[in-house]
Amino acid sequence: YLYTIAVTTAALKFNPNNPYVYRARAYVSWDEHKQRAEADYKKALELDPRCAAAYAGLAGIHVDSRNFKLAEPLLEKAVKLTPTVPRFWYNKGVMHSIWGQKQKALECYERAVKLEPDNPNYWRCRGSIKMKMGDAKGGLLDCQQALKLSPKYGQGFILKAQCLSKLSKFHEAIDAANAAIALSPRRAEAYQVRSYCYKCLDN
Repeated sequence: YLYTIAVTTAALKFNPNNPYVYRARAYVSWDEHKQRAEADYKKALELDPRCAAAYAGLAGIHVDSRNFKLAEPLLEKAVKLTPTVPRFWYNKGVMHSIWGQKQKALECYERAVKLEPDNPNYWRCRGSIKMKMGDAKGGLLDCQQALKLSPKYGQGFILKAQCLSKLSKFHEAIDAANAAIALSPRRAEAYQVRSYCYKCLDN
């Protein structure tokens, strides 16, 4: 990332009016330098108002700050400009999910899955929303598809354990949680769902 920032910064000296260089630098600056990333995304949009990735990136910064009212119109713009990019629909789904708008999140994840059916993360996210909406069976089916695509997907096993626990299949849920812990030992959710299942079994 530091190398990419150095390269893009050098590139801007030669071509300061290239919106895609600003967008590239903003993308890798996000975690450590949100203010600079925000400024670069805005500069990219000033130079190219049709740069959908810059709208999505700027929206992501606002989502990270939980400023959903600023993020929503930016993501709407991104999906309108390029409606066939699954990542933008996924980003929009994440925003609505964190915002507590489950039905809107489900619709966005469905678009992402339809556009990129080989992405296990999209299936998992759709399954997670289904589970939160009370459809544990539907969530489990999506989770199984995610694990079919990526058999060592730790978060997929976490969701599987959560869905199975909702269906009161506690022994199976513990097995899934154990698999999740073996693959992703630092994910707290795996221990939480396993603990809940042991409690339900009076263990």
